[in-house]
Amino acid sequence: MMKAYLLLYNAACGAGWLFCIAHTLALLSSGGFVGSIYAGVGQVLMISQTAMLLEILHSLLGLVPSPVAVVTLQVGSRIFVVWGALFWVPACQQHWSLVLIVMSWGITEVVRYAFYFCSLLGSVPYPIFW
Repeated sequence: MMKAYLLLYNAACGAGWLFCIAHTLALLSSGGFVGSIYAGVGQVLMISQTAMLLEILHSLLGLVPSPVAVVTLQVGSRIFVVWGALFWVPACQQHWSLVLIVMSWGITEVVRYAFYFCSLLGSVPYPIFW
């Protein structure tokens, strides 16, 4: 049951971040302006990032071998950015740095969640593992 839950969690989070990357690239390539990105991906970005709070719980419960303090710092800092700045400050939603946030976090998280997903299945393909 735990394995099925972790597979679902990793697949859902990876899919959320993949959506954010793809939609951001689609908006920019179709001539959209930077200010339209939050309107296009903001809700999925907030859900995907907030779901990472579960990773603290996973660590506390021993579902994953990650150190609780490290996970808490990583997740907490990102929660501060998305809820402390992006959600409450409209100027942040319109700023060019949002593209960097979505793309850098998105690429990192898609690879990370794919790695965890494949690890749970027992085989990680070389392009993900290298």
